[in-house]
Amino acid sequence: MTRPFRDQAFTGIAAALIFAGCHATSSFGNSVSTETKSGLAAVNSIDIQVGGPNGEHNIPFVSVTICSPGTDHCQTIDRIVLDTGSSGLRIFSSLVRLSLPASLDKNGKSIAECMLYGGGASEWGAVVVADVILGSGRAKDTPIQLWDAQFGSRPSSCPMPASTPELAGSNGTLGISNGLTDCFGNSCPQSGGEPYYLCDGTGCTPFPISVQQLVQNPISRLSTDNNGVTVFFPPVPAVGATGVKGKLIMGVGTNASNQPPAKTTPIPATYDGWFKGKLNGGIAYWARMDTGTQAWGLPSDNGTPLCTGAGASRHYLCPVSPEQFAISVEDFSGAQVQTLSFEISNADSELSSGNLVFNNIAQSWGAGISNDLIFGMPFFYGKSVYFVFDGKSSPLGLGPVVGFNAN
Repeated sequence: MTRPFRDQAFTGIAAALIFAGCHATSSFGNSVSTETKSGLAAVNSIDIQVGGPNGEHNIPFVSVTICSPGTDHCQTIDRIVLDTGSSGLRIFSSLVRLSLPASLDKNGKSIAECMLYGGGASEWGAVVVADVILGSGRAKDTPIQLWDAQFGSRPSSCPMPASTPELAGSNGTLGISNGLTDCFGNSCPQSGGEPYYLCDGTGCTPFPISVQQLVQNPISRLSTDNNGVTVFFPPVPAVGATGVKGKLIMGVGTNASNQPPAKTTPIPATYDGWFKGKLNGGIAYWARMDTGTQAWGLPSDNGTPLCTGAGASRHYLCPVSPEQFAISVEDFSGAQVQTLSFEISNADSELSSGNLVFNNIAQSWGAGISNDLIFGMPFFYGKSVYFVFDGKSSPLGLGPVVGFNAN
């Protein structure tokens, strides 16, 4: 399931980012505090942390608790990247101290997955079953993936997996896109980048598996507040911040703390969260709201020079002076449904400031790699962003739908 290229927040940022331990704590100096709209306490939610000691810029981390199914034998894993651009929980196998049953086919073969990302990166490992605790809810018997580059006989079509949390820069990912599973449309292609495999003592072979055994979006399996998610962040100053705390609130319109205001415009999306958008009145591009991308992702015709300093390796943009951009969001018929504007500053200068939270940096990988319009982490600051799951009802309509409003 190849995705457009993203700034690889969890596929090898730098070996210097040591996030291997569990139950670690983070502190935030000069940080921005969380306060939900109207002063309401967020019901059924978990904290999101960006920045702080040993942090990397604009990467949102959460802590997730997993349990052996049906038991109170549980473990909390921190430094999990929150990713609205994928579906499913994925954790490095080396960190898990629980006994989790393997997901098997009818012949007793182990199910494995190669999670492919654009740009040649991937993650490989077995699918197991766990109870996942998020907020006050428990997603029972949820298929998750345990990353392990040495599991079974990794196929050559699954290249470059990060072998350790140190190399990946995180302990795993929590994918909460609009999709209920990580095979969008509940169908996994078996040609070109096969995602699922059956493994035995002789090797691993690509094979279609049942929908029930696909890696699942755990929030969709909660007993309540399971129709989507609300991602909340307070505003960030134009000069940036050393850290910011947000909230991942389960559900959309299911309680007072995740209720979209009446002014919120529903944006129809594909199963995996894509919609259409125009940059500065140009042609329509595929667009997505993606916490797994550290900057605004702009098409190659953005007209802004690339950085030559600290931001060069990430294809960040470095305008001589701040530049204004406007996006027109469209439905699939081409009708405009919403507009927004934002400012881009020189990423080399921002990255040298000592801050780790920025609402004004952008990148452009070019048409040869990704020419999509990505609403990365800078978009999320100062907003409540809603993701309604495929086939689920909400005040914004039947999913898949996304929406946002300023806090």
